[in-house]
Amino acid sequence: MLLNQFYKFLSDLRFIFSTQYQDSKRFNLFLCYSRLRLKKPFNRFFKYKKEHFLGYKVDFPDYHDFFEMFREIFIRKAYYFETDTKNPSIIDCGGNIGISILFFKYLYPEAEITVFEPSPKIFKFLKQNIEQNNFQNVKFIQAALHKKNESIPFYSFTKRLGGGGSTTIKGVMISKSKKQPVESELIPALPLSEYINKPIDFLKIDTEGSEGVIINELNTSNKISSIKECVLEYHYNKENQENILSKLLNIFQSNGFHLAIFEDEVDIPRFSLKNKKFYHFMIRAYR
Repeated sequence: MLLNQFYKFLSDLRFIFSTQYQDSKRFNLFLCYSRLRLKKPFNRFFKYKKEHFLGYKVDFPDYHDFFEMFREIFIRKAYYFETDTKNPSIIDCGGNIGISILFFKYLYPEAEITVFEPSPKIFKFLKQNIEQNNFQNVKFIQAALHKKNESIPFYSFTKRLGGGGSTTIKGVMISKSKKQPVESELIPALPLSEYINKPIDFLKIDTEGSEGVIINELNTSNKISSIKECVLEYHYNKENQENILSKLLNIFQSNGFHLAIFEDEVDIPRFSLKNKKFYHFMIRAYR
C-alpha cells in the first residue's frame, strides 16, 4: 500500500512539472498539492468540509472526493485544452461541486461557462463555490441532459456523501450498488442542443453513463458541428444499451473529429478481467 502511494506521488509530480503550466504555476501547484495530500490522512479525525487552494475557496461534502477531483483535474489535467481565444466558450456537463469550473477559470479567467449538475445535493455546493469565488460569466443549471425536456429518475447512493456514481440510468446504478442502499428522485432533464447557439470551444462530459445520449442528441440536432473540442469520460456498462462505444466513436468520426483514447489515472487500471461488467476511460475528440 505504501509503495503504491509513493508511486502515485511520483507520478503526480511528473504531471505537475510537465510543460502545460508556466513555471510559476507549477511551483504553486506543487506546494498546494503537497499540503492537500499531507492533510488527507487526517480527514478521518477532522472531517474537513472546506478548503482553499490557488486563491480559491471550496466547500464540499467529502474530502476524499474533493482531493481525487483536484488530482484528476488540476494535477492530471484531464480537461486541459489550449485556445487562442481569451474568453473561450465552455460547456460542462456534470459539474459536480465545481472543481472543473475552478480549473477552467484558472486557465482562462475570462471564459464563458455553462455548467449542468443534476444532483440536488451536490448542486448547492456547485452554486456556492461559483458564487463565493466571484466568478463572472458562469451560468449554472440544475438539470440532467437527455433527449427532451421532461422529468426523469435520478439514482444515488443513500450513504455516500459525495456525488460520485450518481446516474440517471437505473440498470447502471443497480449493477454498481453491490447491496449499498440506493435512493431515487425525479429531476428535470433537457436537451443540450437548446443551449448551443454559437461555437463551443470546449465541451466536457462526465455524466456516469449518459454520454452516449448527449452526443447522439447533439448529432441529430446538428449542433455537434458547433463543438470544436470535447473530452468525455466514457462509462461502459453492459446494462446500458444507449451508450455503445462504437456508435459514439462513429458519430465523432463522421463529423470530422480526430480521436484519442487515454487514461487519466495511469497507475490504476480501470479495466479488470475479474470485472468486465463496467469500466471507464477518457476520450478526447478534436478538430
